[in-house]
Amino acid sequence: MDVPAGLRQRVRAAQLGVGLLEPPGEQQDVAAPELQQELQQEFQKRLLPILEAISKEKGIQVLFSAGDAGVIWIEQGIDLTLEAVKRMDARATAK
Repeated sequence: MDVPAGLRQRVRAAQLGVGLLEPPGEQQDVAAPELQQELQQEFQKRLLPILEAISKEKGIQVLFSAGDAGVIWIEQGIDLTLEAVKRMDARATAK
């Protein structure tokens, strides 16, 4: 999988900033939350076209995020998570 230039360093910086990889004697990076938000937005930008395609193929008119929409129960056949992950992986390996 090709990693965009500088992304690996930015992820490491974010991990350092949130305390996941805090080396002894180094202060946490205060820009980590902003970087995490930027990375999340980039991920969502790449995910949206995949979710749109899956939704259109399945005839879905509205798609909710289970984490944000307060979904209590959903038929497993409706959950697009695994299919979306497979397609994202396929795109990443195709490049």
